[in-house]
Amino acid sequence: MRWIRQQSRRTVLFYALLFVQLCIVSAVALSNHATVWWGKKIDIQTIPVDPRDILYGDFVILRYVMNTFDATRWKSSDTPIPSHTSTVYTVLSPEGAYYVPIGFYAQRPQAKPHEVILRGTIKKNDWRGLIQYGIERYYVPEGTGLWLERQAGALVATVAVAPWGQIRLLTVRPRP
Repeated sequence: MRWIRQQSRRTVLFYALLFVQLCIVSAVALSNHATVWWGKKIDIQTIPVDPRDILYGDFVILRYVMNTFDATRWKSSDTPIPSHTSTVYTVLSPEGAYYVPIGFYAQRPQAKPHEVILRGTIKKNDWRGLIQYGIERYYVPEGTGLWLERQAGALVATVAVAPWGQIRLLTVRPRP
């Protein structure tokens, strides 16, 4: 009888752990989709970069205007300019057909209705550091990477920005 109770406890524990793992995997998948479902879709111009990496297949490394940290746009005067691996919030505002950075912050600011806020990480600490947002690498079908790479300065990236700052790269296309 005691052995049966131990077995049933183990079975319940096993299924509970399995359920927790399934919940975690589902939450990760849903968080990516939530960015697209509830995120604001904006267009951002790219800056040319010349990537070389044989191991990852065809992809294009993209740079954007907001990747370059400009200390003159640092809006958190009470906080020193961030160092390596610091979190930075970038406010983008529409300028013509594209969104451009108007300010960098140490803490998440309030956005106006027409603005979006991105969360990034500073990767270099100098007067013009590099901020990464997780949308700098775009995988493409085999054989199209070189063509897109040559177009890198004349591309437009459409991204979805969730209200909580998560960003997802949706498409890359030539600038009209």
